[in-house]
Amino acid sequence: RRLFVSAAGIDARLGTTESTLEEAEVKLAMVAVARSVVVAVDSTKLGQLGTARCIALDRVDILVTELSPDDELLEPYRDSCDIL
Repeated sequence: RRLFVSAAGIDARLGTTESTLEEAEVKLAMVAVARSVVVAVDSTKLGQLGTARCIALDRVDILVTELSPDDELLEPYRDSCDIL
């Protein structure tokens, strides 16, 4: 019911991205059957783009990073998902 995934990159406008199209396709298939989606990335992935677009931010329920939830680097993501 709850899917936990990582990402090669995450962008406030484009959502998550992956290094390969195949990896993006697998994650999109899992997202299609999940009730909620948790994306866990370290802060170096914020604002970064991989080769293949993957999960739209409106489908991400929770974004988890090592940063404090009130860190200003997370500001672009606040309207789209909860931040932990």
